[in-house]
Amino acid sequence: STQSTWEMATAGPLQISTAHPSVAVCFADVVGFTALSLVVPAETLVAGLNSVFTAFDLLCLKHGMEKIKTIGDAYMFAGFPTARRDAAATTHEAMAVAQQMIGAIGRVPVGDAPLRLRVGLHCGPVVAGVIGCTKFCYDLWG
Repeated sequence: STQSTWEMATAGPLQISTAHPSVAVCFADVVGFTALSLVVPAETLVAGLNSVFTAFDLLCLKHGMEKIKTIGDAYMFAGFPTARRDAAATTHEAMAVAQQMIGAIGRVPVGDAPLRLRVGLHCGPVVAGVIGCTKFCYDLWG
């Protein structure tokens, strides 16, 4: 009998992964977020992060990037080469998105000071996929 994806996923540890030889991976986090969380109410902070991350999501969609995940005040996205965009062009596009993210975060009011973003970009081989047996989350390693 054929098992559904859900049956396979809940039967035990899962590994669905694919190797990619050249991916542009960007990781960005809000500078001073912990200090900000001490003086700005949590609801206000979360609403601000939602506005920021929504703007980042839209930038990724516009530029063909893939949001990987958020962790607290950090945002991770990746650019995978396609038939129309090679690795160099993908990296260039990822850098353009990162620069636009830096501009976008300054336009979201949270607390008294404008938010600033710290960004890192790496290009190279990764394995992308889902592992484990609960709380499935697509991720990258490499």
